[in-house]
Amino acid sequence: MKRFSSSGLAFAFLLALFVALFALPVFSAEAGKKGAQGTATGSGILIPHEVFVGDTAELSFTTGAFNAAIAPGEEVTVPRDDVAVSSDATVNSITVRRDDSSSTVIVRFVPWTTGLLRLPPFTLKKIRVLPPPVRISSLAEKTGITTLESARSPLLVPGTTLVLYALAAAAAVAVALAAIAAARLRSYLVLNEGRFRSSRRTKFVMRELKYLDKRIHKIPETEWYALFAVTLRRYFGTLLAGNPSSLLSSTSREIAQELAIPLSGQGGSAECDAAISRAEMLLTSIDLIRFSGRKKGDSREADLAESRAVVFAVEETIGAALDAKGDSDVQL
Repeated sequence: MKRFSSSGLAFAFLLALFVALFALPVFSAEAGKKGAQGTATGSGILIPHEVFVGDTAELSFTTGAFNAAIAPGEEVTVPRDDVAVSSDATVNSITVRRDDSSSTVIVRFVPWTTGLLRLPPFTLKKIRVLPPPVRISSLAEKTGITTLESARSPLLVPGTTLVLYALAAAAAVAVALAAIAAARLRSYLVLNEGRFRSSRRTKFVMRELKYLDKRIHKIPETEWYALFAVTLRRYFGTLLAGNPSSLLSSTSREIAQELAIPLSGQGGSAECDAAISRAEMLLTSIDLIRFSGRKKGDSREADLAESRAVVFAVEETIGAALDAKGDSDVQL
């Protein structure tokens, strides 16, 4: 009886050892199969907490499926081709970050259906992972509105209508003021056009006389007076004909006669006659020095002072009459 018991125990031990040896490959195969199919730990975290159709959301969850495939601290982006296509959601990106004991998966997606949404699986390092399901809220259930409302006019903030009317009135006033200002500016320019022309003529001839003043002691007297005569004749040509070259070959007497023409029929005043006489005397004295060969003291500075006085006198009399006539023609 004792020998039978010892033999039975030995047989049972051998049978258990045989079963263990044959079962080990089976368990190993099952473990290998489960290693190729990863599962999520928990339900994950959804951001924002409440997601509606068309919103961009982010789901993060942890899994141990990549512990042997990804080194700790490494972060990998899943290629788009390795993400399954689903009509219920559009997956924008999937990122896997390996932590110490597990991997964190972040899925950015846009849902297109309400209720419990199952995101499409993805494959990384030949390991297929299925994200946990998430719940997508419904606006219709939340608000209780299931039909479209009729069209309504845009809502206005209280007081907006008054503000709009005030802005329209201010714009109308601004346009009116701008029109009035433009009309007055035009009238001012038309009425003072003669003064502007006189100012331009005077400024030009004064600049020329200033140049001659600086050249008194640098060029011969005869040559200086030739330039002096040209400067004055150019001024009178601009005044009378609008052409600086029109009176370059005219004598002093002819220029005096041209100066008297604008006053014909108006009864020239004593000031006009005096201005014409001074201009003729100045031009005659210049021509005498240039052509007669008569010697006299150097009077160029005095002649320059006289020429400036003549220009001012002519502008105040003949120039004013010519500009007034031109302004009246423009108004007509």
